[in-house]
Amino acid sequence: MKTMLENVLAPRELEILLLAAMGYKSKNIAKIMFVSVATVKKTFANIYLKLNAKNKTNAVAIAILHNMIDINMINHVAAKYKIDVNVKRY
Repeated sequence: MKTMLENVLAPRELEILLLAAMGYKSKNIAKIMFVSVATVKKTFANIYLKLNAKNKTNAVAIAILHNMIDINMINHVAAKYKIDVNVKRY
């Protein structure tokens, strides 16, 4: 089932949101993705506008509720950036 928010985020925005969902702060996301902290913060500002979110936690919650992110996507981003995570389905 498609939602109104499906495909609203650019791939890079989605990756940054997934890293936030994993608990990373902007500074750490910048290091992982080899971009500046300013770039990450600007990207979050764009995400907040697109999702009508108040903060990172709210943006992650909205994305989960609208099936924009899931465990498989988190595992994919973790593998891409060589992050060791133990996220499994139960």
